[in-house]
Amino acid sequence: MVWIKIMFFLLAPLVLYWQYKDVQKLFMGMQVLYENQLNIVEQQRDLAATQAEIIRELKITPQSQVNPRPPKNSLQIVQTTGVIKYDNLDLFCMAKNIYHEAAHEPVIGRYAVAQVTLNRKMNPRYPKKICDVVMDPFQFSWANDKKIRWTHPKGRAWEEAKRIAEDVIIYGYRVQGLEHGLFYHADYVSPRWRDNSAHITQVGRHIFYSRAL
Repeated sequence: MVWIKIMFFLLAPLVLYWQYKDVQKLFMGMQVLYENQLNIVEQQRDLAATQAEIIRELKITPQSQVNPRPPKNSLQIVQTTGVIKYDNLDLFCMAKNIYHEAAHEPVIGRYAVAQVTLNRKMNPRYPKKICDVVMDPFQFSWANDKKIRWTHPKGRAWEEAKRIAEDVIIYGYRVQGLEHGLFYHADYVSPRWRDNSAHITQVGRHIFYSRAL
């Protein structure tokens, strides 16, 4: 019996040490989990703040709060539940069209170009894929230059074009008041196809129409 007591006293510190290490590991795991949760909360807060800032900047209105019949020629950027099929190439082509057609236009003017591009995709007279709409011969002037069709621009305007492309294609943002817009031209030219009876509105330097001659 004596040797059992001796073994007990010798082993007891080791058992307590192992238990201490297990408890220490448990608390370390709980601390890591707590820190991860804090990071997630901070990221969500930052994302919410960023979205709120974008909404204030662009004056984006949730669809549920939008007047169903806005005044004639008034445009609003609204978020809808519209969902379309797309791939990464569609996002790229939409961003390229926004960049080359409207990089120096007001923000709503960039969304307007994206809206026309999307309107054409949904119209049976035009191709069904966004890239095919953008590259359709003699539709968007920049795309006629095959040397720049697949180049990757750089800079703030390009990053903004990519963000707007994602807003329109992935998140359902639309320009209310431009649902029927299929054509536009710069205000310093007078193309032969212009149909003044189909005039919708002007945004920046672009004049929009629902049809052409």
